[in-house]
Amino acid sequence: MAHSASSRSKIIENKPPSESAAIIADSEHLLTQMLIKLPPKPLLRFQCISKSWLSIISDPAFRRRWATVRRNSGDVSVFFFSSRVKDIGVIFSLGSEGGVSPGVFNLNPLKDFMNDELDVSVHGCNGLWCIQRGKEFDRISIVVCNPTTWQHREIPIPRGTRWPKLRYSNIAFDPQNSDHYKLVCWGIDQMDFRFMVYSSESAEWRVIKDHIGHTTWVDYNFENGIFWNGHLHFIGHVRLVGMSHICLDVENEKIISNLTPIPDSCKPIFYFGEAGKDLCIVSLHNAELGTKFDVFALKRDHSMWAFKYRFDVAPLIATYPEIGTFEFFISSFIVRGEKAMIMISLAGKLISFDISNMMVDELIGFEGRLEDYRWKNVFQHVESLALV
Repeated sequence: MAHSASSRSKIIENKPPSESAAIIADSEHLLTQMLIKLPPKPLLRFQCISKSWLSIISDPAFRRRWATVRRNSGDVSVFFFSSRVKDIGVIFSLGSEGGVSPGVFNLNPLKDFMNDELDVSVHGCNGLWCIQRGKEFDRISIVVCNPTTWQHREIPIPRGTRWPKLRYSNIAFDPQNSDHYKLVCWGIDQMDFRFMVYSSESAEWRVIKDHIGHTTWVDYNFENGIFWNGHLHFIGHVRLVGMSHICLDVENEKIISNLTPIPDSCKPIFYFGEAGKDLCIVSLHNAELGTKFDVFALKRDHSMWAFKYRFDVAPLIATYPEIGTFEFFISSFIVRGEKAMIMISLAGKLISFDISNMMVDELIGFEGRLEDYRWKNVFQHVESLALV
């Protein structure tokens, strides 16, 4: 007997679920194995299917496992933010096969917080962002945001004579070990550097006992700390000494200053950050020659800076002559397996240079001066389901 298309469709819709589908639906283990491989947006939507699905997806243990799977997938995203154009950011997704996909990241959900403010900085760590508005102590405000879910929360800042005058904020978060994050904020207390730490677990601020020293002797980049190996790392210049490196043990809230010195050859430093699970420095090989760069990686026990790579940007000068006059910034350094890549900011564009095969790719173009797109806030971004 023939059926119309509509009747066939109705018959299919009324078929009972297959035996395999029923087995998956009834097995929490199999369902978990399926859900843990999903990207974040459909995963969050699937919480509405049933109470059992909601229970699995909202379980902190599941979310930690999901974060580990995403981090180990081989995909990398790098987020670029410029305070000159604070309504957007640029995010580049680098697939495990080597392709680079640039895109504009709309920050409109936070526009009310950032609106009409000249000084805005963004610091990211493992999927959570700390967004600071203002540089003057009495006007600073901080929001912690998860851009995957667009959940955000303003953090109250303690003020008064017993608290240092806050200047810069960083976030430290490891979703594989904890559901909680810490804000590590640098401030000035009677001309000494002090750290204040906010814990999302206790919702309390503390001033740590350790302090660094007199502010006129050290110039650290406290706006862009690098959270690596459980520590928040900073580099800076010490008068009469040269480049210096300190870190804060975030869990124990202790400053570690007796680290192995940065090699004398690392002058000037063009990039400092995590790459391929290493903490790396990119510096000129020879300041007089100018086109060769060295990459050093810190051993996980902090015992030494090991030489990793040397690359030469001279082949780029014919196409981008401004590189020959150092009118550029190395915004990011990325390592995946045996491949290594730098991202270079030029006037009006951002390019990638694969130092493994000398391939160049123009990622995205802009209107404006180089200073407008210096991308002071650049960090590797991973998607997260964490609550803020």
